[in-house]
Amino acid sequence: MTDAITDYQLIRSNRRKTLAIKVSPTGVEVRAPQFVAKSDIEAFVHEKRHWIERHLQRFAAQPPQETYEKCYTPGELFQYLGNDYPLALSHGKTASVQLTSTQLNVVLSNRMQGTASQVKRLLEQWYRQRALAVLSEKSHQQAARLGKAVGDIRVRRTRSKWGHCTIKGDLQYNWLIMAAPEAVIDYLVAHEVSHLVHHNHSPAFWQQVAMLCPDWKQQRAWLKQHGYTLRV
Repeated sequence: MTDAITDYQLIRSNRRKTLAIKVSPTGVEVRAPQFVAKSDIEAFVHEKRHWIERHLQRFAAQPPQETYEKCYTPGELFQYLGNDYPLALSHGKTASVQLTSTQLNVVLSNRMQGTASQVKRLLEQWYRQRALAVLSEKSHQQAARLGKAVGDIRVRRTRSKWGHCTIKGDLQYNWLIMAAPEAVIDYLVAHEVSHLVHHNHSPAFWQQVAMLCPDWKQQRAWLKQHGYTLRV
């Protein structure tokens, strides 16, 4: 990589107060406040060029990530807490989703035709409900260990973040994390709850994460490597 890095996407925001760089398999993204001059942005990117280069090389060395769409047909595997469950479809008086030790059963109401979109909608509703229940319980438990109170807890499907903690102490999680092993979920909760104490990624923050989740490095590595496979 040359000293002058020009191949990056610049995103400006009125709400942002600092410069930030995100490197992903799709390229380099620079996020900046509206008031920062382009020359200052270029100087910032130049200063971080070696860090950018290391991350781009790491992504280039990884095997291509295969993507596929779910079909929502019987026998298709769906993950929950890291375990695979074959999908089963049945009809009943009311629509519901039932998890057993051997399968993930989607019960369609008698008025439903059983289309892929209907099955998908029921599964997504179930995963969201389970995510809110599980992540809320884990978040309150971990926050109590720190003597902190959690604000609102929400779940949604996001493109790039698994979790977020606001200055007010509100937490947001990507509900797709429910497909990951529970140890990975525990790391994510420990990460976000630790932001109640340290709203940064300083050494003190990571020490806090390690107190709540001693094997956080292993779980963080799993999420970085396999996170793209989590889908419903």
